[in-house]
Amino acid sequence: MNTQAAVRRPVPDSYSALFPGRFLKADMFKGKHVTLTIKAIFGEDMTDAEDQTKAEWIVQFAEKPFEWVMNKTGAYCLFRMWGGDPRSWVGHKVTLFPKAGTWFGEKGEAIRVWGSPELAEDIPITLKFMRKKAERNMVMHRVEAPKPTPTPQPQPNATAPPRILPPRALEILPLLGWGPDMAARWVNANDNLSDSEMVSKLEAELDK
Repeated sequence: MNTQAAVRRPVPDSYSALFPGRFLKADMFKGKHVTLTIKAIFGEDMTDAEDQTKAEWIVQFAEKPFEWVMNKTGAYCLFRMWGGDPRSWVGHKVTLFPKAGTWFGEKGEAIRVWGSPELAEDIPITLKFMRKKAERNMVMHRVEAPKPTPTPQPQPNATAPPRILPPRALEILPLLGWGPDMAARWVNANDNLSDSEMVSKLEAELDK
C-alpha cells in the first residue's frame, strides 16, 4: 500500500460518527435540540445483543438519512401532540433532544421528545410507568420556529470606475461656478441619467 497517496480523514467529534450506522444516536445531537420532519413510520422485527427478536417502530426523517427507533415514551409524546392515528403523524415536525441518565445500568444519553414548532402552546402530559407504579409529568414544548435568514442586499461597488461624462457636460460644469466637491456630488446624484438627460439637466441649471 502506498501510504503517501492514502487519504487521511479527520477524527469526528462523537463516538457514533466514528462508526456511523443506520440509526440516529443521542451523541449526534451534540447537546442541542433538533427539529426534524417525519417522513415515514413502519414496524420492523429487530434482534438485540442477546439474539432476542423484538418488534420495534422505526421513524424516518426528511432531513437526515438516520432512522429513530421510537420507544413507547416517544410514541406517547407524538400521540399527545397529534392524535391517536400514527399514520397522521407523518409530515409533522418533531423536536428531539439528548437526555442524560442511566439506561440499562449504564450512564449515557437517550433521545427524547421535546415538542414541536407546530404546537400553539405547551402541552402538559403525564407518563404512567406500570412496572414502577409511578407517574412522571412532562411538557411537550411549543418550539420557536427559526427566523428566516435575511437576504443580503447588494452593496454598491466602491471600486467601480468613475462615470465618463459626455463632452458637453464637461463644457457646462465649469460655467456653473461650482467647486470640485459640489460638481462631483451633482454627478454622483445624477449618475442614473443617460448622457443626453444629464446634458439637458445641466443646460437647465445653466439657464437658471
